[in-house]
Amino acid sequence: MTSIELRQKLINQIERLSFEKLLVLEKLIESLESHLPETSKNIDSAPESPASTNTYLEDDPIIGMCSGVIPNLIVTT
Repeated sequence: MTSIELRQKLINQIERLSFEKLLVLEKLIESLESHLPETSKNIDSAPESPASTNTYLEDDPIIGMCSGVIPNLIVTT
């Protein structure tokens, strides 16, 4: 077998394996959707995650202290 034939055989095997991986992923996605149908339907109406709110580390003393940020503490005398 020549190097060109070996190269083509390798390319064909890679393409076949890639196609098989895509088929497995497609079956996995279909299986997940059948078990969790509401996730695919309600993806646009999902609640906003807490990480995307406008809370700053300095505004939350507990998070600020854990992260090494000194919180803004208002001290009145």
